[in-house]
Amino acid sequence: MTDWSRFSGLARRVIGGLTVLGVAAGCATYWPTLSGASTHTRGDAFQCSMDQLKELGYTPRTWNEREGSIDAQRINRDASGDLPQEQQQVDKLLVQTKANGEKGSTIDVRTETVLRHYTRSGWVEDGRPASGAVQQAGKALLDRCSGSAAAG
Repeated sequence: MTDWSRFSGLARRVIGGLTVLGVAAGCATYWPTLSGASTHTRGDAFQCSMDQLKELGYTPRTWNEREGSIDAQRINRDASGDLPQEQQQVDKLLVQTKANGEKGSTIDVRTETVLRHYTRSGWVEDGRPASGAVQQAGKALLDRCSGSAAAG
């Protein structure tokens, strides 16, 4: 019996470890972060990101120019049309601009999608894999704000 109990304990540890690794790997792509380099200063990259978010139809909810962060969202009306009235699919772009020494700046864009629904205690958000629309918007922002486009 002792040999069997050692095996089952080892098997539980191995299976538990593989489960944790699988969950961690799945979370890595749940809300992907896109990155791009800009030849412009962090301030110019921040301003370009703010302008492009508005042009792409996103509403900046919070921003901090000193830290270079922007949190913007857009209700995905195409996806929300198929949901009950008290639910909305919301796409979010979380932008972080960082100085990159004398080489310009780096722009990181995290793409998120949440299902927002109304409960008795108010609005609740449940995470969903990033939609294709929010990933395309993140790529468009990076394309427009990297290189010479960042000054525009």
